[in-house]
This record gives sequence, C-alpha cells and structure tokens, in this order.
Amino acid sequence: MTYQNARALLAALGVYFLSQIVIAGAPVIDSSTSSAFTTLPAPTGPFAVGKITAHWTDESRIEPLSPNHEPRELMVDIWYPAEPSNGVPVAYLDTAAYQRALGDDGFRNQFGNASETIKEGVRTHAVAGAPYSLSAGPSPVLIFSPGGGMVREVYAAQLEDLASHGYVVAAISHPYDAIVTSFPDGRQIAYSSQRWPKPPSLEGEANLMSSKWQRRRASHIRAAQLIQNVARLDAYQDTALRSTGKGGYRIRLRNNITTHMDFSDLPALGAHDRVDAERRAAILAVVRSYTLAFFDKYLRGVKPELLDETATGEFVEAVQKFAPAKSPCASQ
Repeated sequence: MTYQNARALLAALGVYFLSQIVIAGAPVIDSSTSSAFTTLPAPTGPFAVGKITAHWTDESRIEPLSPNHEPRELMVDIWYPAEPSNGVPVAYLDTAAYQRALGDDGFRNQFGNASETIKEGVRTHAVAGAPYSLSAGPSPVLIFSPGGGMVREVYAAQLEDLASHGYVVAAISHPYDAIVTSFPDGRQIAYSSQRWPKPPSLEGEANLMSSKWQRRRASHIRAAQLIQNVARLDAYQDTALRSTGKGGYRIRLRNNITTHMDFSDLPALGAHDRVDAERRAAILAVVRSYTLAFFDKYLRGVKPELLDETATGEFVEAVQKFAPAKSPCASQ
C-alpha cells in the first residue's frame, strides 16, 4: 500500500471512528436562566481558527441526478489553524438561505429545538480568511462527510476544535444528499430520495400483508431481519477494525443517555434548560476528546492516554481496542 493510500485509509477509518462515538464534557453556562448555548463551546487547542468556504466543480464527473447532466459540484467549508485575529467570527450558517429553501416549518423540522437559537444567531470561534498559522507547520488534512440529509455547518464545534489542534478539516455538503446545498450564485439543490437506492422488498410481502395475522407475521419477519442486519453490521465493523495495519478502536456510549445527534451541535443549541444544556455540552466534549485522541495517535504518532484507559464514565459504556492485523494490506 502506498503512503498516499495509507493516509486515505486512515482518514476513512477516522470517519468511521467518528460515527461510532456520540459523546461528552463541557464549558460552564454563565447564566442560570440560559436554556441553550448561543456560543459554541470554545476550542481546546493552542491555535486560533480560520475558515474559508470553497465552491468546487469537477468537470470530469457528471452529477447523475442533475436534470441537465451537469458536472459534479461541491460546497466545502475548510477550518484550519490560524494566526490570532481580531476579525469578526464567521456566521454559524446562512439562516436566510436555509429558510428560503425549507420554509419556516422545514427549518424547524431540520434543526429541531435548536432552530430558534440558530435564527437568533450562534457565535462561532473561527474568523473568515484569517492567515494560516506559521507555527502550525505541515498539518494533516481530514475529510468530514455528514450523514445523509445533514449539513456540514452543524458540526462546527467538532471541526473548530480539531483546527485549534493543528488539523485542516474540509467538511463537504453533497448536493442531493444534504437537505439543501446553496451555491454562491444563489442556486439551491434540495435533498433527493433518489440519492440512495431503495432497499430490496421483503420477498412475498404482498401475500403476507393480506390479513391481520399475516401483517403480524410480516412484522415479526421484519424484526428478525433487523436483528440479523444489526448483527451483520457489527460483524462487518469488527472485520474492518481487525483488518487495519495499525489497529483501531470502538467507543460505545451509553444509549440510555446519548443520542446519535449528540455528535453534532444541535442538542446543545436546542437544550430546554440549563441542566440539559450542560449535559449535552458534556457529551459533545467527550466526543471531541476521543476524536482528537484518535487522530493524534494515528496521524501524529502521539500516544494519548485516553484511548488506552479501560475505565468508563458517565457517558462511555466501553472502549474496545483492536490489535493491528497480522497480515496488513498488500502494497498497491
């Protein structure tokens, strides 16, 4: 495997690792009446943070869902370590563009309890176009790809934190996969259900649904299939983690406390009271800590103690370490 391919593999593993750890720790909320954050948790690294937004077009690829077969386009936010600046922090997201595309109801559905806080304005810690930090030196580049339907902006607390520790992070909005992608010329592309193929139908489903008894039977079959699919996914993940040349980790959070969206800013921004805000921020801080420890180990050769601790906490159920594969991938 070439050096470039190895770095790409590590980046891919990093994205997988990130998706496993919806987690915790956080700043104190100043006002006892605060119901949610209006400022993102402060980055924990030594560097200030800069941000630019890029519009890239790949003329060599056709966007398959484009009605006119136009080239593939991407909107990408890039966070990076920057020189200290007195510049105004960048906007959290373009609220007007999202409201124009989604309408008021769609905006609330997309951003949930955080929608009002986002409308009022969320303070970030990144300055647009700030000079790159000369003391940061060469920086590892991370690619961040949101889950289906989500948008890159709502993970800013994570990405700012990584940039403050000397990483360059490129976060992508995929047209037709993000709920909406806005371009500099005002064009907007909404999410399309055709982005992903439909799952295969259950064999004989039409016959099974012909009576109440058969509907119950179909429900049991679906439940059994779901259990099998979850077990199969766990097995695939185990295989992937055991097949890496440098090993890997699985971080499991307590699912009675955390949710999938705790990986984003939204639960903290949409907290309904101070206690909830502090807990959601604590979860987000744990996410940031494990994420940073993982990349520091595999991209910088640092040995973070956090990943080797076996003790669990309020939010972390288990830390599972996978040893390096005995037969790493052959050179390509």
